[in-house]
Amino acid sequence: SNLERNQVVLSNEPFSLLECIEQALEIVSIQAVGKNIELLYDFSTSSSTPTLRGDVLRVRQVLLNLLSNAVKFTNPNGHVSVHA
Repeated sequence: SNLERNQVVLSNEPFSLLECIEQALEIVSIQAVGKNIELLYDFSTSSSTPTLRGDVLRVRQVLLNLLSNAVKFTNPNGHVSVHA
C-alpha cells in the first residue's frame, strides 16, 4: 500500500537473482526444517542467469513471502521447489 501511495523509493542497482534466491532459501530453511520440509532448488541454467537491475531488497522480500507461504502451506514431510 505504501508503494501505491508513492511513499516508497525504489532503488535501481544491479544484483544477482541467484544470490537473492539463495539468501531467501537460507532464511526460509529454518522454517522448513521445523516442519521437516525439503527445499529443492535447480539452478541448472545458472551460468546464463543475467544480472538484473532493480531493488534487491524488494525482490528478496517478494521471494521470502512466496517461499515462506509455500513452506507454511505445505504438509509436513513435503517439499518446496525453486527453479531458476
